[in-house]
Amino acid sequence: EEERIAAEEAEAAKKAEEERIAAEEAAVAAKKAEEERIATEEAEAAKKAEEERIAEEAAEAAKKAEEERIAAEEAAVAAKKAEEERIAAEEAEAANKPEEAAVAASKVVEDRVVDEEEEASREKVDEKNASEKETGLGIATDSDQDAKANETQTEVSPSIAEEKDNQSTKSKSVVPPDQPSTDCETNQDEESASHQDRKCYTLDELKKPIEGVEWSKRENYLSDTDFISHFGMERSVFKDLALWRRQVAKKKLGIF
Repeated sequence: EEERIAAEEAEAAKKAEEERIAAEEAAVAAKKAEEERIATEEAEAAKKAEEERIAEEAAEAAKKAEEERIAAEEAAVAAKKAEEERIAAEEAEAANKPEEAAVAASKVVEDRVVDEEEEASREKVDEKNASEKETGLGIATDSDQDAKANETQTEVSPSIAEEKDNQSTKSKSVVPPDQPSTDCETNQDEESASHQDRKCYTLDELKKPIEGVEWSKRENYLSDTDFISHFGMERSVFKDLALWRRQVAKKKLGIF
């Protein structure tokens, strides 16, 4: 009999140790998951900041290119005006020379005008090609943005549909609970202070859907006495715990 009792005690101690180890592993896993989530959010924020920086740099480069183009056009206009004034001066000077000199000067002027017209024609062609290239890049960028928006919408839509299905399933599976606890305290936490008329339920009742009970915050529907009994602490202490610790405690009670 003593050996049997000793064996039972050893088995109970072993089981308790296994449960403790499992609880610690669950807590570590929850902590790791929370850290990974935070790291993902930080990486996403860094990526967004980098994209904004690149966009700002691109806008600044485009602005600078536009300013350079305007300055080049103004310089070209000024150079053209100066050339016209010079040609006019040469023509006026040639008018005072003999006829042969005037003819030669006129020919020089005509040749220069032809060269200028050819140069202007080439500049127009280059500007047209550059404009077409910029327009093509703009269209490509808009197309890329539209494609990204469509991909994002495609990824989000299934999640929204799944969430709606889950909500619909929950609403269909709601059943009237047994008589709620009548010893409910009204001094719940700050989050539920505006619902003084809220009913309280036992832990077993909160393990199934109840109409009017917020599923993710079922611990708020325990009476103060039951809350301390099950969680081993008051609401204010529980509220100050890390998120992953609160989740582990709720999982142990079956209301996570």
